[in-house]
Order: sequence, then C-alpha cells, then structure tokens
Amino acid sequence: MICSNVADGAWLPVRAAPGVTGLEALYGPSPTWLQHGLAGGYAQAIRAAHMIDHIDVPYEAAESVILRNLIAMAMRVTGLDTARGTEWKRLRARVLAHGQFDEHQVQAYFAEHQHRMFVSGERPYRQIAALRDQCGEWSAPGKLVYGLPSGNNHVWFDKRDEDTPVPIHVAIWSLEALHGVGAGGGCGRRQLPGRQAWSKTMAGPYRNAVSYFIRGRTLFETLVLNCPSGTPGAPDEDVAPWESDADPDPLNPASAVVTGRVSLLTGRSPHAVLLNVAPNGQTVQGVQMTWAFQGPGVSMPPALDPYVMHEHSTDKAGREVITTARADPARALWRDVDALLAHTRPAPGPRLPDPDKAAGKTKGQQAPRPPAIFAELSSGLSGSATASALRAARVRAVSLASKQANDVLWWSADSPYALFRPEGDATQVPPTVKSAHSEAEDICILLDRAVKQMATAMCAGNRKKAADTHWPANAKRLFWDRAEPTFWQAVAAALEGHPYAPGRFLPVALSAYDEATAAAARSPRGMQAVAQARTILTRRKKTTDKKDESK
Repeated sequence: MICSNVADGAWLPVRAAPGVTGLEALYGPSPTWLQHGLAGGYAQAIRAAHMIDHIDVPYEAAESVILRNLIAMAMRVTGLDTARGTEWKRLRARVLAHGQFDEHQVQAYFAEHQHRMFVSGERPYRQIAALRDQCGEWSAPGKLVYGLPSGNNHVWFDKRDEDTPVPIHVAIWSLEALHGVGAGGGCGRRQLPGRQAWSKTMAGPYRNAVSYFIRGRTLFETLVLNCPSGTPGAPDEDVAPWESDADPDPLNPASAVVTGRVSLLTGRSPHAVLLNVAPNGQTVQGVQMTWAFQGPGVSMPPALDPYVMHEHSTDKAGREVITTARADPARALWRDVDALLAHTRPAPGPRLPDPDKAAGKTKGQQAPRPPAIFAELSSGLSGSATASALRAARVRAVSLASKQANDVLWWSADSPYALFRPEGDATQVPPTVKSAHSEAEDICILLDRAVKQMATAMCAGNRKKAADTHWPANAKRLFWDRAEPTFWQAVAAALEGHPYAPGRFLPVALSAYDEATAAAARSPRGMQAVAQARTILTRRKKTTDKKDESK
C-alpha cells in the first residue's frame, strides 16, 4: 500500500509497514498540502514513521537526499543532533525503545521552520530567490527533470517535451536529486552586481558514489539507526538550508563548511536553483539552474559523508589521501558487504588483487573503509527492544553512476538478510561474510587467469589482444551473477549459527568458465586451449585434496 499526503500529486509517497492498518488516518491525502508546503510531507512522514516501511520515491538520487533530510529532522526532534559520547548512545537506545517520534516535538519543529518549506514565495525551499534578478531568461522546466529529453537528445524515459510544464511533485523530486547528484560543468549564467558572469558549477556531493543506509523494519528504525554520532556543532551554526533565513554567500564557499551533523547531511550542495511555479501551485513552468559558489578552482569544503565508503591511499610525498569510493554499475553490490562490516574485524590491510582493475592500480591503496554510520551501530544497543531492531536491520544501497555530465545508471538494492549483531552476540555472520567474500574474490582471480590463458592461446600468444576479447568479461559477469545466491546462502546459514563451509564458489567458477568458453571449444584448436586452461581451476582443488590426504 502506498500513501501520500498530497491529494492531487504525491510528492512523498510511502509504503506501509507489513501488517499495519490505519496509516491513511495518520498519513493520508491532505488537501491542505499547498498551504503547508514541503513541511506537510516531511512532518507526516516523521509522525507516522513507525507505521511506514520505507519511502517510495521513484528517483533513487532523490531518495538519497530525502533520507538525509529526514535523518537530520529526526535528530532535531529527538536531541540526537547535540548529544555526544555515552549520552548519545543512551539517548539513541531510549528513542529506539520508545518506538516512535514524539508528536509534540515534531509539531514544534515544523511550526518553527515551515515558512522556509514552501515551493514558491519569498524564501522558497532549497532555492535562491535572488536568481530571478541574477540570471537571464527562464530555462525550460524539463531541464530540471531526470529522464526527460532535452535539446537534441533521444527520448529514453518520458516522451514529453522539455517545454511542457512539470507536475509539482516531479519537480520536487528533481530539485532534491539535483542538490545531491547534480552534474558539474556548464550551467546557467549567474551575474552578481559588480562581478563578471559565471556559468560553471561543481558536481553534487553524492554523484558517482554509493550511499549505504541501514534499513530497519520501519522508517522510524531506519531514521534512528542512521543518526550519525560525529562532533555536534553550535545550534546557531549547524543549520539546514530550511532552518536559516540567510542564503549562502556565493562568493564564499566557506559559508558551506560543515559545522556539525545537520549541515553535514543537508548543506553541501554546489547548485543554486529557482523554480517558476504556476499561480495554481500545481506545475513548474520554468527553472533557473546555476552555480552556488563562484570562481575558478573554487571547491566545496571537504567533508567525510557518513553513508559512503572512502578509500585511503598514499601520495608520492607520503601523505594520506582520502577519496570517496567511486560507484561502479558493473560491480555486484554484495561484493562490498565485507568492507561495510570492516568494524567487526581487524583494521583493513592491503587490498586483495581485484580482477576488475588493471594490475598496479591498487598499489599503495588499502581496502575501502566502511561508512562511518556502521562504526558505532551496535554500541549501546543490547536491550531487548533495541537488540531486536538491530538483528532485523539490513543494508540499503542507493547510487547514481555517471560519465562526466551524462547519467549512466541509477540503482538501489537491499541486502536480503540482516547483517548486524548486538554487542556480545557471537553469531557467525561477520566471519562468514569475510570468508565468503575472500573466497569469491580469490576464485574469480583464478577464473580470470584461466580465461585469459585460453584467450591467449586462441590469439596465437598475443596477451594484449586476448585481454580485449569478450571471453574474460563474459566469464566474470557470469560468475558474479551466479555467486550472489551462493553468498547469501552462506549468510543465511551463519544466521542459524553454522560456521562457514569453504569450497562453495569453485563449482560456480567452473560453470561460468564452461559457459563462457563453450563457443571456443567447438573447434579442435579451441577444445585444447579450453581444456588446458581449465586446469588452473581444477588443479587448485586437487592440491587441497592431497594436503588433506597427507594429514
């Protein structure tokens, strides 16, 4: 069941939690939405969070931003925005045990900030009203919307023309997505008084990154479990865009510096936007999309987002370099579960050889560090109510991968099983995840080696030409697609207390090898090459058997 608080255009649809009835009465169609602006949607979502399974926004990039906004609001209404240390752990456990947000606190928060949550007006939500004077003519509304054709591009997802007015709920999704994953490069011209016009901007902070969230049984558990525990900021400095009546200084990127938990989640957009909303409030007729901070070489202040993985490496001068792990749409998401749970095992060491990357690319680089939100997840959650919430929590990944300004793929995925254990729980999940992940990666390296040896034989010994053939990529694709069920079967066994049983992935690799090389084996020459290279996989099993016999 999907519910919305907008009678004629669902801007924040949600899905009811299993077995929940009566959600419509608390979170149902409300004709007063146009008077309450976005506050209506956010307030109702938090009020009814204990009855909601998850938000159901069709744009993954918008979901990533909306979740961060909801988490920031949840911190405000619970006090988790300023608590620290042991106090923060105890408060989070009490909130989680209570089972829902305090309705009076929710009403008080949105009553205070509702005036900045209208889509249009003097202080429109996450927009800069001054762009009306600082930019030129309005751009077509379709330029804001993801999936609509613009310019001479082909129609992929929506056949409407870019000049067609956009429904208000679609514009809101696109507005939120732009602030999170908007492309960098050319944009609308913006000219400040006494300054030269500028028409370039930076990419959004979550573009080409995978955001990993902890997904609870309800939206309430999701929001509480995802509250970060970083250093809190001063209440008058650590503010969200809708909590301040002052717009960021476009000539001072430092005005966007992260000062605490709330600004970290909500205040890092390099884009400035203004919507031209129709008088009836139902559609958007035009848009201004430009830069938020000006100047060549200007960049957003650095910040470590708590929901993305970071890679640590060393530059030539020996200094540590921290970068966001780049999203790869061709990489199976379950392969990174091991890195997500790195807090359950010793500190990361050198990265395993990655068959997806050329040799030498990972030299001096460590395994990806898990998102900070996973680091203290289990801490302080050992009570009966809080422990049950943690045992049921899964991982949700949301991402957008792009090539320069072009979006390549949006995707989202949930882990089919819970992966987290309360403090003191000795269930075999983390060790099993580590063992299964390591074995799968090692077997794939052998598979890649075997297929390339076969391809080299087929290419008269030319290794470079062999590497460019379709065989290696096809074998890896088949392996990773088929290895995922095997991985989750191991996790399911671990949840029942069974230790990891090695040898699960070799049959998967042999099956992938045989299918990927089947066409090559139809000739006598190919049959010999395929058979000889296959021993790279089978020889490993025979060696293991001999060692076992000697014991």
